[in-house]
Amino acid sequence: MKALLLFLLTFVGTVLGAPIEVLTTFPPIDSLTRNVAGDAAHVEMLLPPNVGPHDFALAPSDLRRISKADVIVSNGLGIESWLQKAIDSNAKPGSLNLVASKGIDSDNPHVWLDPIFAIQMVANIRDGLKAKDPANAAIYEANADNYIGKLRKIDVDIRATTEKLQDKRLLPFHDSFGCFAKRYGFEIVASIEEFPGKEPTPKYLNKIHQIIAQKQVRVLFTEPQYTAQMVRSLSEELHVPIAVIDPMETGTPGADLYERVMRDNLKSLAEALK
Repeated sequence: MKALLLFLLTFVGTVLGAPIEVLTTFPPIDSLTRNVAGDAAHVEMLLPPNVGPHDFALAPSDLRRISKADVIVSNGLGIESWLQKAIDSNAKPGSLNLVASKGIDSDNPHVWLDPIFAIQMVANIRDGLKAKDPANAAIYEANADNYIGKLRKIDVDIRATTEKLQDKRLLPFHDSFGCFAKRYGFEIVASIEEFPGKEPTPKYLNKIHQIIAQKQVRVLFTEPQYTAQMVRSLSEELHVPIAVIDPMETGTPGADLYERVMRDNLKSLAEALK
């Protein structure tokens, strides 16, 4: 019996055939995919580390990368509005367009910031890779099971920490933490940016001033990608400190990125709102 178990464990860890080529769109999708793929697939990220999906414009070199991919993994829900046309025109025959958010009902596209939604995304990625590369299905299954366990632990830890917070009002830099807030009982009072990538108008900034006063907002949350002067000005004018939470829209690709950033965000929230 022990010999059989050892054989099965060895088999699950053995990659069969040449690794398929998987192209992901941006960091959180890339991180989830790498954890499912392991060594069975070659995973690359389409976007440069310093460019987010709201600001991205496809270059000819990007179209060539799309044309070589066996699987293209995206978030969906409109955040990569530039992608579908490129896939329709450039993807090779038989390639798989894998939308990680399939089956998730959300008006906010930033679903990866909710670990429960992230679990569903991992399951979608697992099923897509298994369908495209059935020879390595056992590896994708085992990797996904292992990673889902880690995501469940993140959810448990977030709940344990945030349920102790008396102040659960959030004023983030842009409208990215809606799914997270809904899952863990936070109130998004407003966003500093009215629209992603656009400077807020004086009229909108005046509205933010009023909201901060009315809601007695104690912290302005900015993002590591954007250290806007207007945030510093708001902080100085209203004597409200700044803290950082990361929506993961930019960053260096890596399997550990999702877990690391989610835990850093939890620490930042807990310290800022305690």
